[in-house]
Amino acid sequence: MLFDPKVLAWGSVTDACGRIEALRASGFDIRVLLSPEEVAAQASQRVEGVFTPVLLMGLGPQAHAAVGWLRARLPGACLVALARTASEDERLALLEVGVDWICRPDESANLVAAVLLALWRRHLGVASGTDPRVHRGWILRGYAWTLEGPCGGRVGLTAGERAVMAALFGTPGVPVRRAELNSALEDTPGRRSGAGRPRLAVVINRMRAKGRRAGLDIPVRAVRGHGYVFGPEPDGPVSP
Repeated sequence: MLFDPKVLAWGSVTDACGRIEALRASGFDIRVLLSPEEVAAQASQRVEGVFTPVLLMGLGPQAHAAVGWLRARLPGACLVALARTASEDERLALLEVGVDWICRPDESANLVAAVLLALWRRHLGVASGTDPRVHRGWILRGYAWTLEGPCGGRVGLTAGERAVMAALFGTPGVPVRRAELNSALEDTPGRRSGAGRPRLAVVINRMRAKGRRAGLDIPVRAVRGHGYVFGPEPDGPVSP
């Protein structure tokens, strides 16, 4: 099940404008709504059981009451508060009315993105219809972001590593072109843009190194002139 980048939001965006725009630039579809009632109405239109993240940017008792109202009507939603103050009393009040996570004003959009993805993984961990992908004893558990080897070793995957492995597991034993893998990597929600982002080869090498530390020889192989394949050798002919 792929991550749906649609995120509902409510509250004053004045203090959170920079983070909202940065999240949009990294692939999130942030929909700022005018009231908690509108948030509840939009969320109710989604398929039952689907991941429903909500960013909250209110402050004070009136906002706390609205958040509590939302929690009662959306028990399965993931509520993330973009706090407008670092006050401990404010954070305690938000937790008491049912938010799942609080991001302080000094925390970046990259951290907010990581929180949304982590809550999504947690949600999928208890959702139905999220069977793992299996190939020659290797198990890719997309909802848990882990790769398990035939002998039981396991490594956790980053967002980029999971995107690459999901593409490779889509056609196990058959090479996937670099352009397709790069596209999957670039489409990762929350992925940093610019010169500092890891390249495909770097992501794969880091994943292999992580596997070796866990006692796993992850069989992601380069196929000259074509791309990468999951498995020692292609199962079929390579397409031109």
